[in-house]
Amino acid sequence: MVIFHKRFNMSSKASSSPTAFGFFFIIFGAAFALVAGGMLIKQEVFKKNAIQTTGTVVENVKEAGSSGYKTKYTYFDESGKGYIKTGSSTSNPPEYELGTKIKVYYSKDNPEESIYDSSTVKFLVTVFLILGLVSLSTGTVLYILTKKNIIKWVRVD
Repeated sequence: MVIFHKRFNMSSKASSSPTAFGFFFIIFGAAFALVAGGMLIKQEVFKKNAIQTTGTVVENVKEAGSSGYKTKYTYFDESGKGYIKTGSSTSNPPEYELGTKIKVYYSKDNPEESIYDSSTVKFLVTVFLILGLVSLSTGTVLYILTKKNIIKWVRVD
């Protein structure tokens, strides 16, 4: 069965083959999946070794040179000392309304280090993971079908 048609002569056979195309999707998918996995692991490891508390959103900070907002929040450690932090993720519209109570995780060793449950980060991890897995699967199927000569390029001049 012929699925792909080569309409012009490329200078390199490898760059125009379905095998290379499949391999590209495998690399692309693996990269996206690794980024998503890294983001998820980093957050989960931090949370596992952190103390959970409740924080309050006090401001949505307009990111310079961007149309997005970062969440500024306050929280208190076990000794009652208060902290004000600004999250790292940017969203538009703002992720939370002022006064919203959020889960905050702070470091046992350094209470100034904290993260909060961010729906923006969860969304990004999910999108990267889906893109990565779909690309990885597509590339793997394309690569296997090409190697088994089920898909071939046909020169059309």
